[in-house]
Amino acid sequence: MKKEENKNEYNITLEKILLHIKTILIHKYWVGKYCFKCGLYWRGIKHDLSKFSPAEFIPNIRYVKPGISPIDVQRQELGYAKAWFHHKGYNSHHWVHFADRFDEGCYMTRMPLDDAIECICDLIGANRAYNGKNYSPKTLIDYWDNKIKNREAIHYDTRDFIDTILHGLYDIWDYKRTGRVTQILDIYCCHRYSDILNYKFLKKVYNTIIKNSKNPVQIKLSDIIYNNYRYRMGLIK
Repeated sequence: MKKEENKNEYNITLEKILLHIKTILIHKYWVGKYCFKCGLYWRGIKHDLSKFSPAEFIPNIRYVKPGISPIDVQRQELGYAKAWFHHKGYNSHHWVHFADRFDEGCYMTRMPLDDAIECICDLIGANRAYNGKNYSPKTLIDYWDNKIKNREAIHYDTRDFIDTILHGLYDIWDYKRTGRVTQILDIYCCHRYSDILNYKFLKKVYNTIIKNSKNPVQIKLSDIIYNNYRYRMGLIK
């Protein structure tokens, strides 16, 4: 009886279809808005259009639940998400799109600038879409710091770029509330969101990080996983 209930839970219904379309469009609206602010107009328009393809739309609507990505629900139920395999392959704004050399143990490639910027817009848009009225830069930075930053396999330069920008946005939000000026705001002389969300500034930060890090374009996956573990254990900062 329980198996039958679980099976019915993942049937396709009109309610699920409408909810999924609504979530996609809300997400696309926010990502598009931030991409436009950053000067990436075409990327803002075409962002996540693959979600409407049969390879993604049909599997995803089976696992639609309010407030959570159907990808995460599929992983919980099946152990993997078939739609995600398609999505990450067709969308270069995900860092896993740049995984390479699997026959050599897998290497993570540094994301190009425009892809990394769209990735930031995607993180903001997803957080706004799923948190709704509860969204704030704090919910975004909590998600990034606690679930992604030193847990997922991201090239160090890509991680540091995203981290700098997201913390900069959070610091501006905090500055508006408390008047506190952080090191990031002081170094880059940023006091408005528009100071950060513009292509010229983003390019400057991106190039500075690459210049100072001297990391290779590709880093072995096992090294990233090992250093993520050391960070979580408090062995490195």
